[in-house]
Amino acid sequence: MQTGADVHISNFAYLGRKAGLNHFEILKLPYATYRMYLKHHTILDLQESEEGRKYLAKLTRMTNKDIDLAGLKSLGGYKTKVKDGD
Repeated sequence: MQTGADVHISNFAYLGRKAGLNHFEILKLPYATYRMYLKHHTILDLQESEEGRKYLAKLTRMTNKDIDLAGLKSLGGYKTKVKDGD
């Protein structure tokens, strides 16, 4: 069952419109499913506009935890240390 700040009437109206669910069906959803529907439909809406796609690309870059060594090397900010004799 939903609890906390994530349960807002605007989210219910949004899911009702996007997922075709009524308020009673939304209330019966497990919390994880409710959050998944919100996330899924929000991403789909953002993908519809150029500004939204830019926002999603920026968000992806900001949350990426892998190091882009090739990109870093291209900026000249990454140097490998050469050992003597190699």
